[in-house]
Amino acid sequence: MIDVAYGNRRPGVSSALNFDPATVRLAQNFTLLEFIRSGAASRHQIDNRIPIDCRPGQPFRNLLTLAETVLQPLRDEFGTVIITSGYRCKALNLMIGGAVNSQHQFGQAADIQVPGVSPYGVATWIEANLTFDQLILEFQEWVHVSIAATPRLEVLTAFRAAASRKAIYTPSLHLADSLPLELKVNHEPTS
Repeated sequence: MIDVAYGNRRPGVSSALNFDPATVRLAQNFTLLEFIRSGAASRHQIDNRIPIDCRPGQPFRNLLTLAETVLQPLRDEFGTVIITSGYRCKALNLMIGGAVNSQHQFGQAADIQVPGVSPYGVATWIEANLTFDQLILEFQEWVHVSIAATPRLEVLTAFRAAASRKAIYTPSLHLADSLPLELKVNHEPTS
């Protein structure tokens, strides 16, 4: 196990991508594999590996910070935390229709679920206990959380607009029951 999170950080870049990401530990209970694994990348033969570069501002260094300061405390509190989308290389982000400046591309964001805990419950715990850049309760299905050098502490809830696939973002966290009437018509995500 390469224990990057526990003092084995070396300045500079390891451009070699011939390592097993399951053996690179970013925090006590998180490995690199959890952040780069992507069914979409596999299906479309996109290489979503990331160079181990511990210099400030680099995606790998950002993943270390995200794992240590946000996701590990979540795992300590709730147990299992599933990363449904972590790091995305530019090709993967483009293929899935991610935002042009998505923080996922820079190792600053993860979409997560916690089995047995509602996404609303996870988001309210993060808001009350952790420092983050952006926290989004996405369609009552998962939580997007990100970090930044200067955190905005932005809290949003995303819903689908009625009769549209377009996402609407509202400030603060909302349960489906607390939506304005015009959003209650169709806030469920469509496949």
